[in-house]
Amino acid sequence: MKRNYRLCYRPSTSPTHHIHEVFYDDQDRVILYEREPAVAFGDDVPELYERCAEMWKAFDDEPLDLDRMDKKIFIRMINEEFNDVYDKHVERKKTEDK
Repeated sequence: MKRNYRLCYRPSTSPTHHIHEVFYDDQDRVILYEREPAVAFGDDVPELYERCAEMWKAFDDEPLDLDRMDKKIFIRMINEEFNDVYDKHVERKKTEDK
């Protein structure tokens, strides 16, 4: 699973932008994100530097609309659930027909 930091905003509640940790599937689709904005931290200065450098890269990509991401994630989840139920139905029909 791929992850990075992205600029994010939620137009339904506030025009402000935050940096969030975002996770992707194999097709580079957002599958989840941290609800709370990211905080720079590290056990030592070099680790803190690396974390800040990763966060700085968030400015290289287009900001994510979290309202839109929530809808896309939900629709993908519903589709996957439907496909699982459908596959089980087809399998059961095959078994019954034998």
